[in-house]
Amino acid sequence: MRCAIYARYSDPIQRESSIEDQTRQCREFAERQGWVVVDEYVASDRAVSGAAMAGRQALQGLVEAAKRKPRPFDKILVDDTSRMSRNTARGLDLVDTLKFHGVSILAVTQGIDSQEKTSRPLQILNSMMDEQYLVGLADKVHRGQEGRALKGLQPGGKCYGYANVPIEDLTRHGKYGRPAVSGVELVIREEQSAVIGRIFTMYASGMGLALIAKKVNAEGVEAPQPPRTRTMRAWCPSSIREMLRN
Repeated sequence: MRCAIYARYSDPIQRESSIEDQTRQCREFAERQGWVVVDEYVASDRAVSGAAMAGRQALQGLVEAAKRKPRPFDKILVDDTSRMSRNTARGLDLVDTLKFHGVSILAVTQGIDSQEKTSRPLQILNSMMDEQYLVGLADKVHRGQEGRALKGLQPGGKCYGYANVPIEDLTRHGKYGRPAVSGVELVIREEQSAVIGRIFTMYASGMGLALIAKKVNAEGVEAPQPPRTRTMRAWCPSSIREMLRN
């Protein structure tokens, strides 16, 4: 039995070793079964949600490889069903697509092998629980963000023009012996605040978004951190539009 391995974690703050741990678990399982792991097809997606296939290049690459003739592996090992998908419909569709090309998925922690005739109900049950976890997590995150916003604190992320300043609670201990953080407040960055003021002034005077972006780039004004899909750090019309809308 030739096996590929797929690992994933969703949150950027999670440890890189999460991928290593999942991969090790799958390798140990394969070794106990006497199966061969094809190292070329040990793949992982980092900081990508399991709710959709978008942005999961590693998984998409395994699916495309499974469609080749002759196929390079017979089974994909994952730590558990949530690593493949946290959406019931998409997860089952993925299983069916791979099955059509003669490749099965095995979740080593749960012992669910899509090759088995009795696996379908177990896949559905676990997929529903994986999906519900996301729904519950989203509700809790939004509730926490709303609470922070009502207290005048930063609910999360970075905002151009401001610095995130942690509020330490010296009465409690956080990780690694440091004081716990009870919240984050926003402090204006004067140099970025001046840039924002200029952008609003230029727009109010009738200047278009593309021209504003061209002007601040020509002046060498440092832009916000670029998205992962763009290599060059520069202002663009879309980021200026979002700033004006905010």
